[in-house]
Amino acid sequence: MDKHKSCSHSGLRLFFKAALILSFVFCFFSFQGSKTNSISLLAVSENEAGEIVGGSLVDLSLKVVPGSGKIYIGKDTLEEIDTQISVINSQKIACQIFDLNCNKYDFYYDFSGSALVLKGPSASSAIAILVAKTLRGQTVDKGVVITGSLNSGGLIGVVGGIEEKIAIADEKGFKRILIPIFSAYNASSNDIEVQEVIDIVDAYNFFGPDTYELPQKSISYDSYSTLMKTLADDLCARSVYFEQVLDPMEIKDSLNASLAQARQNYNSSLSAYELGNFYSSASFCYTANLNYRSILDEENTSLKEGIDEQLRELDKNLFLRERELLSSSYLNSVQTLNDFYVYLIISDRLDEAQAYIEEAQSLNSSLSITVALPFDNETSSTNSTVSENQTQNISVSKEKNLEEDITSRKTLLYSYALERYYTIELWEKLLVHSGEKLHFTDETLDTACMKISRELTMKEEVLKEYGITFFDKEISEQSALSRNPTKEYVCLYKGLELSARINTVLNSVGVDNETLSAYANRVFEFTQTRLSQRESGAFPLIPVIYSEYAGDLISQEQYGTGILYANFALTFADLDLYLNSQSEEEETFLREFLGNLFAEPLFMLGFLLLLAFT
Repeated sequence: MDKHKSCSHSGLRLFFKAALILSFVFCFFSFQGSKTNSISLLAVSENEAGEIVGGSLVDLSLKVVPGSGKIYIGKDTLEEIDTQISVINSQKIACQIFDLNCNKYDFYYDFSGSALVLKGPSASSAIAILVAKTLRGQTVDKGVVITGSLNSGGLIGVVGGIEEKIAIADEKGFKRILIPIFSAYNASSNDIEVQEVIDIVDAYNFFGPDTYELPQKSISYDSYSTLMKTLADDLCARSVYFEQVLDPMEIKDSLNASLAQARQNYNSSLSAYELGNFYSSASFCYTANLNYRSILDEENTSLKEGIDEQLRELDKNLFLRERELLSSSYLNSVQTLNDFYVYLIISDRLDEAQAYIEEAQSLNSSLSITVALPFDNETSSTNSTVSENQTQNISVSKEKNLEEDITSRKTLLYSYALERYYTIELWEKLLVHSGEKLHFTDETLDTACMKISRELTMKEEVLKEYGITFFDKEISEQSALSRNPTKEYVCLYKGLELSARINTVLNSVGVDNETLSAYANRVFEFTQTRLSQRESGAFPLIPVIYSEYAGDLISQEQYGTGILYANFALTFADLDLYLNSQSEEEETFLREFLGNLFAEPLFMLGFLLLLAFT
């Protein structure tokens, strides 16, 4: 009897335990359950010539369920490949900017209608807002609509068809439309409120009911100014040396323009130095040194006579330097994110110097290739009866000119390579191991490089929509670079750099000369704001120096180049995202998940009861 009661009590306890475990599982899935939301998009229709002839409204719905970060798009309702690319990129940016762990969800996107035409990346801002609102458990204000491209840092870029999209939004009864800042449109032609935005966070807040504010974090770094000042002092002292050597020399008239440019850049360096912008000062001096060095080497007859031997010697030195940089002992010195940024710069400078040498050595100075050269149009039309002897004289003249041109070109490339090689040693002084330790493997680098290359391939599709093809070769070269196991660091640097250049083009489409100045200043302000939100423990070296340089360029009214360097800063600020391994993401998710779970009352109640019965 006692044994029977004991068995009965054991069974009862097992029943209660099972019930509690099931309750725990139910609470788990209730907490982690699916979420749905939707947002309106502005679609346009075009004729065969690419002209906008109409427009319509498209609803984009999103359902997120517990998963592993996969993205599913309804194929039956989606026609444009660049819109698919916008979905992927926009989700990534939203997850980064709004600090969302998207790896624990799967995303299901569905576009209403069967004739959707969302040309270019104009829906990307709306997609990012939809992702953020959905994962934050917020509804989307149906009275607001947005059009605009989206790039690194959450910068909203200009898109086409603004007038038509405003008219569509007005016709469909929206109370407000958000458009990229400095878009050209007729403000008095519609009743709808038109709001210009440059930041995806500002745009998010217009969609209510909640608002989001990015946390402001210090990016101060005690040694930064000292290190950059050292770099500037070294490079600018070299400029002074070149100027002293050139001062007593008689320079060819053909080189006067280069000398004037060198002196102008040196003066710019002095202005930047006085403002404490030491990296900008160093950059201006480096540019001046390229001109100074090219002038000196062009005037150096003995160098030009032995240029091939000089190229071989420098090529050998660069090869030995590369072996040193790739050695395990050297790579062990790359310990923090700051070091990683510096090492990327060093790797890029070395690769650039090698590229100059390779190009110089590929030039064929053999006179035999000039024998069959035709006369220019003027000679052939005015001297159609020249003798055989005269023809030989003209050919020899052309041969001599070609040989001189090739030698001058080789000398110039040698000068550039030598100056790049010189800067490597200067940058090495910045490997000071400050900040948090960074853990990465060759596999991490390979994966990061492949991610960047795939993103560039997707951006290539967007560029085609605008008829832009001049990046095609570089994107192809980047793809090949990603498959080279000895070029991971160069692949990362050049990939991010190319991505920034493409972003600059896509962001600036439609910005005219009248608004270029104001646009450049707003982009610079935006960049500074974004960098001020970086973690203090991981000082973003490259983003900070590029942002500083962008500000100096813009202050000198070099707006286009300033916008480019601002985009460099924004793109390189994403480097740590590419370096995060899957295991690190899983650890982050686990910490967040447990923290959220223990904050749930139902879970805590079930967990305590389970402990009590156990």
